[in-house]
Amino acid sequence: MNSYNKSLDFAEIDISGGQDQNGSSLPEMIIPERKNLPAQEGPLFAQELSKERRFVQQAKEWADREGGPAAFVPFMSYWPTYEHMSEAQRDWYFFWRSEVRKEQYPFTDLSYIFVYSYELIHGIGWENPTEGYEWMMKLWDAYGERYPKLNSYMVDWVSDFVLVHRLEIPLMDIVMRSQSAKTGELFDLELTRLFTYEPSALRLEHILTLSDYDLQRSKFYLDGGRSLLEEYVPKVVALVDSFLRKTTGKNLVDTFYKGHGKKIERYLFRSAVYDAELYGRTFPLHISQLRKCPPLRYYMTQLVRCTENKLRELQHFKGRLRGVTLKKETEMLIGRFLDKEFRPQKPVGPAISIDPGRLAELQRDSEDVRNMLTVEDMQLVENGQAVEDLKLVENGQTVEDLNRQTAGDMQFVEKGRSVEDVQSAEPRGNTGQKAETRAAISPDSTKYSDTVTSEVPLEVIEAQLQLEAPDHQDDHPGSEQEVVWDTSSLDEDWMLFAARLGQVHLETLYALKSEDASTVLNQIAEKYGTMPALLLDEINEFAMETIGDLVIDGESIAEEYIDCFELLKR
Repeated sequence: MNSYNKSLDFAEIDISGGQDQNGSSLPEMIIPERKNLPAQEGPLFAQELSKERRFVQQAKEWADREGGPAAFVPFMSYWPTYEHMSEAQRDWYFFWRSEVRKEQYPFTDLSYIFVYSYELIHGIGWENPTEGYEWMMKLWDAYGERYPKLNSYMVDWVSDFVLVHRLEIPLMDIVMRSQSAKTGELFDLELTRLFTYEPSALRLEHILTLSDYDLQRSKFYLDGGRSLLEEYVPKVVALVDSFLRKTTGKNLVDTFYKGHGKKIERYLFRSAVYDAELYGRTFPLHISQLRKCPPLRYYMTQLVRCTENKLRELQHFKGRLRGVTLKKETEMLIGRFLDKEFRPQKPVGPAISIDPGRLAELQRDSEDVRNMLTVEDMQLVENGQAVEDLKLVENGQTVEDLNRQTAGDMQFVEKGRSVEDVQSAEPRGNTGQKAETRAAISPDSTKYSDTVTSEVPLEVIEAQLQLEAPDHQDDHPGSEQEVVWDTSSLDEDWMLFAARLGQVHLETLYALKSEDASTVLNQIAEKYGTMPALLLDEINEFAMETIGDLVIDGESIAEEYIDCFELLKR
């Protein structure tokens, strides 16, 4: 305790003079500036980046190295590089890589696969980005099943590769290969792209991510309806999307999604040895969160349920889903589309081929007929007799009439009917005169029935007939005036629809406006050598391709489109 009472003595030193005892000046102490301080060790991030640069430098040096046969040596390392390999492991790696470049994929460890993937990411082993993408996909295909863990890495690396090189490759097919990626931002990005630009490319598994109805637990799905639902649910969604575009100018997303999305920065090549100096550390993306939009989810749920109900009906499956709340016009659109899809297909006739020998014979016979008619006509003129006063065998027919009649016979030949068939179809009272007249013109005219078979294509016959009867304007003389449709007051889609229609289709639509539509349809079909059902199907097909809906229901114009055909007149 007494030690605390001792006095403290201080020494005073005067340094103001700046001189030592010998009188010399003390040397001046210079404090270096901060910028001249010795370099300190950088942060951990800089060390990792330096390691990545070393890997890229080594990869470029060994880019063309060929590996001779070597024994497999196991290799496992986190973020593996060449530095982690022993000499024997490097020998095996370059031998294995040489085999992979020949598209041979021998067994190897996952760490070797990672090293090769890092090379591809950094541009080693390919000339253009598309080639690099293909090598990455081949590597994934070859080893993805053996190493399931590889899937979770490759889905990100391949997707990032496509993004940074801006390749025209859909990401959805890449994303769907990994379960973990189906809930990520890339799936949302692709879902928006498909709904906006390619609704026809949507698949059932894409659509179900927007539905609150668990379709895969449905009894119909489990009891044999799976393939039908996988085929027709996407078609129905694409159909409704097209219908909305044409009627409202908005697609499904624009109709129900009112959000603006969000901008994110996606980290590139996560979990890979990657030099950020190459493509940058992040990549900007704009994501629309469609799966979090309640109105869109509700509507998609109703579309799925409505489609299942209609398929149940068509397959005579017991029970219906309750609570479907779509607009009546949408339900009718879906119903008509599926009815058409399940309508029995008409049998297709045998393929038509050409018999060159018979075709040549037909051409010779046709030339003979034309020459005979021309000579006879010229003789009549030379005799000084007016053509109109020279009546041939039947009812005031002239040479020109017979020329048309012969061309008409040729038309029947085109449809597989002989001249004898034509004669047998004529009124009995004129049979003798008709036969006598034709005999006077060409004794060999019946050869047409023998020389033309189903082996001659229709377009060849039509071209020949045009040569035979240049003045033949209508296959059916005496027909009524053409049907015309003034679409100037309709929108562009309807104009496109009208442009697709031929005269036979316009006559068919005009007939549907009459009270006796069925009879008139049969007459039109007989006139053009077809069937009423085929004409109606063709018109509906053109309508689906242009206006996105069916305009004919049964044998009548759909009620909602009757006004559109008001200006269809003769």
